[in-house]
Amino acid sequence: MFTQLIPEWLESFAPGTRANYRKSAMIFLDYLSSQNVNDVTLLTLQNWRRALPIDFPSLRAHIAAIKSLFKYLYNQGHTTSNLGRCLKVPKQLQIRVERNMSKQQVLDSIAFAPNDRLLLTLLYYLGARVSEVIRIERDDIK
Repeated sequence: MFTQLIPEWLESFAPGTRANYRKSAMIFLDYLSSQNVNDVTLLTLQNWRRALPIDFPSLRAHIAAIKSLFKYLYNQGHTTSNLGRCLKVPKQLQIRVERNMSKQQVLDSIAFAPNDRLLLTLLYYLGARVSEVIRIERDDIK
């Protein structure tokens, strides 16, 4: 029953989120084995959370996905309580990014590459990702 509800749950998400949440759900279902959704308890969720490695790179995303799944199951009447509310998403560590280049080195690089000047300038001054900059449309600029 659990696996049949996952496509319904994923329908409202963007394609990238859908793929990541599906992966998280499959990891969770592997942990549960053949357990029914109504048999999942708070202890089950806590044990699943503990079974994930502490340094699991996408730990926060997996927990957020399972919280979302249980919220969906509760809102759709498939469970009598929203157990996902009991899961806490660990806080993201504040990582200070060190600059590998001095400001002068960046300005020199921008000056050295006239064809890529706009791209490099946007990346540096906005702190944007390449994927964000290449999606900028003319209408986005005021």
